[in-house]
Amino acid sequence: MSDFSEPFDAILRRNIVAVTEAFIAHTGKPVTSFYREHFADSALYARLRSGEASFRVATYDDLMAHFSFSWPTDLAWPAGVPRPAPKKAEPSRRPRKAKETADG
Repeated sequence: MSDFSEPFDAILRRNIVAVTEAFIAHTGKPVTSFYREHFADSALYARLRSGEASFRVATYDDLMAHFSFSWPTDLAWPAGVPRPAPKKAEPSRRPRKAKETADG
């Protein structure tokens, strides 16, 4: 348990990085592909990791719950990171299908 001697957003960022890095290392999937497919934003992780992007607690909850949903059964969840109940990303957070256009 943290003593909150550091800002709460830093703790949450560290959790996001730990989960993302473990997942990507295990699956070999490019981080940009995973974030694009599941969160409709291939650059989100880079912005979160660098501190360039702020986020709401609800965004953190969505990210972590979706990771929990997608987590490989043969991979231990990172130690020290609370694991939420698995939940697929909300449709609004998922990539939208490209609209089909009629040929001229």
